[in-house]
Amino acid sequence: RYATIIEKEGWCYLYIKTIERAHSPKNLWERIKLPKNYAAALKMVDEHLEFFPKNLIHRNKQRLTKIHQYLIRMRKLKLKVTPKLVGAPKKIARREKRREQK
Repeated sequence: RYATIIEKEGWCYLYIKTIERAHSPKNLWERIKLPKNYAAALKMVDEHLEFFPKNLIHRNKQRLTKIHQYLIRMRKLKLKVTPKLVGAPKKIARREKRREQK
């Protein structure tokens, strides 16, 4: 028995390893899409992991919290306008400086 939370393209998914599907590795993990609403996602995790060990449920909830917080941070950073940094070509600058000296 194992379950984990994975984030893909802004969505959180609850992955549950299902023993009955062990004969086909492609379908071994059951994937459940969690809602963007944090409280609803926590409730859904509780429902699906009802009969799992308490420490596994707690670990998954902590992981959901962490992922949810970094998604919020990413959204905030996208809204903030930052100047685009462009690297200066050192090699060309050095070469032209040398040419000027000659």
